[in-house]
Amino acid sequence: MGRFIFVYIDNFKQINDTLGHSAGDKLLVHISELLKSDKENIYYLSKLGEDEFSIILDNVNCREDVIRRTERILELIRQPWSTDNHEFHISASIGIAMYPDDGDNFYDLMKYGNMAMYHVKQKGKNDYYFYQEDLGKRISFNTFIINQIKRAIAEEQFKLQYQPIIDLKTGDLYGLESLLRWHHPKRGYISPLEYIPLIEETGQILDVTSYILKVAIRQKKLWQDKGYQGFHLGVNLSNKSLMKCGIDVELEKLLAEYDINPKEFVLEVTETAFVDNVNYCIDSLIGVKKLGVKIALDDFGTGYSSLAQLRSLPINFIKIDKMFINNITKSRQDELLVKTIIDLAHNMDLGVVAEGIETKEQRDLLCQLGCDYGQGFYFAKPLDAIDVESIYLSKVKANV
Repeated sequence: MGRFIFVYIDNFKQINDTLGHSAGDKLLVHISELLKSDKENIYYLSKLGEDEFSIILDNVNCREDVIRRTERILELIRQPWSTDNHEFHISASIGIAMYPDDGDNFYDLMKYGNMAMYHVKQKGKNDYYFYQEDLGKRISFNTFIINQIKRAIAEEQFKLQYQPIIDLKTGDLYGLESLLRWHHPKRGYISPLEYIPLIEETGQILDVTSYILKVAIRQKKLWQDKGYQGFHLGVNLSNKSLMKCGIDVELEKLLAEYDINPKEFVLEVTETAFVDNVNYCIDSLIGVKKLGVKIALDDFGTGYSSLAQLRSLPINFIKIDKMFINNITKSRQDELLVKTIIDLAHNMDLGVVAEGIETKEQRDLLCQLGCDYGQGFYFAKPLDAIDVESIYLSKVKANV
């Protein structure tokens, strides 16, 4: 039994960009010499690309032997490396394909080893992974998704549903959150969990977000022309879209084109959006807020924002994540935590929306705790536009 190992040197491009290609070449020579000097691990070593190696191990006795020898390779690569008075901690992502279980020829083994390696990179790098059949299916599905996004936008396969947000004090409709739905003509319904992370990684989320903004604002205009006014409409903004240069200009143009009151439009952003470049994200949101658009911090409590950072964010609302609401009527600790969040928000002149309300007991307790708004299956699941009109907006029109 033999195996093929696909080795990718993590963050190699960063070294090239920081110190130049000569430093990158020195690192590759260093790693090659390290691997060739491994007397405990006899194998065939070759360089595949700028930052990739292939290793073929022979005389492999069992899977445990594969693991031991792979960990030995990782141990060697992880040794600190110095050049030009700079020290780097090197790591690698390794994919493993087994002969003959995964393939009986070099082409298949290299392909499957590469798939396993990319799986490691997506999971955080600096590790190894054995190719599995379901991995191939998942990569094939991901490739399908990537290739279908543009067509899905052009053919309007993406639709929006709308989940009501209710004023907990009055029981009236406060607003609607727009939620993306994809019904592929052959595959049927595809969950956002299956494609949102993927298209964020590829950058296609920018095109999808532009599409969502246009569809949502266009729908608001249709409702407005029917006399349905006085409620807010929210759209989720992805992390990459928040970093997009000119998101405020794009939004201003759409609102003006469809004659929508900016004060009735809400952008929802998550805490994780501020991890990479908090100052740039804040600048983007300030530009949006100057339009009159409201901003909600979604999934609050699941991200990384500190109280100091929260104070600096140009937001109007906090949306408490469902995980804090689930046991609020059963756990005194959860109740106190939610109460603390509500009081904190109110002291900062922020509104509070509780997500994931599923029972009357949860709603009643949140009312007692002073929560302003709520959404969840207790009130309604996400609805098509026509159902929103018949169930909720007809009441809004009657009250105008």
